[in-house]
Amino acid sequence: MPRTARTAMALSGVSALLVLLSGCTASAIPATPGYLDPAEPEQAAEADPVPVPAGADPEDPAAETDDSGYLVPGSPYSGERALDVLDSLPVLPAEDDAGYEPAAFGEDEAGGPGCGTRHRILLRDLTDPRTDEADRCRVTGGDLYDPYTGEVIGYADDPDEPAPIAIDRIVSLRQAWMTGAQELRPEQREALARDPLNLQATSRAAYREKAGKDAQAWLPLWQSYHCTYAARQISVKQHHRLWVTAGEKSTLSEVLAACPGQRAFAPTAADTHN
Repeated sequence: MPRTARTAMALSGVSALLVLLSGCTASAIPATPGYLDPAEPEQAAEADPVPVPAGADPEDPAAETDDSGYLVPGSPYSGERALDVLDSLPVLPAEDDAGYEPAAFGEDEAGGPGCGTRHRILLRDLTDPRTDEADRCRVTGGDLYDPYTGEVIGYADDPDEPAPIAIDRIVSLRQAWMTGAQELRPEQREALARDPLNLQATSRAAYREKAGKDAQAWLPLWQSYHCTYAARQISVKQHHRLWVTAGEKSTLSEVLAACPGQRAFAPTAADTHN
């Protein structure tokens, strides 16, 4: 069995043990259900799959040597180490957030035919997602292995109850605005906002805690996910022509020093560079 598959199984067992010890799934935090929570400050002015603890593809020849036990469905690894990609990114101070507004990144639920953004991510990230018989784009239930917290969260789409799961952006829109997105064209910013690699289902509590913080200010509670989280941050910034601050680079370098074989992620079809 590949080492990453064994790691994934072990991490999944840790999640299950946490639930057993607590006697229940993670508790929901009252908030407005939906893709974005208008009551939040940044993410709260905004809102990424949870790469469910899943082993690396056994057909992947690098599966045995990669430091990550997580994959992001639809976002394959690239041939580059995350550390090398990080070293290639420009290092500049963050710009002022004057003029920032989520609308500069397009409409949240737009994006052509198919399911809305929130439900596409839920379909991708939940284990055994259930959908409405009359509307296959509406996710009604499932379980989330939350890599931000290490918890297993039971999800049920109940209009009378607050949603226990929110959709986060690993590189928040505000942080993107402050590190290069101001210079992007509208369609490029829209591609960034919808990039599946940048979208992560997580608990409402972790969503609120992270808000618009960058990697220097916030890392997931579950340390087992730090390497993948750092690789996703770096890859999103590379794909969408953003820079890192000196503080971000220092933190990301420290994280990846523990997993130097961690690979970056390849661009998705939604990325826009031209």
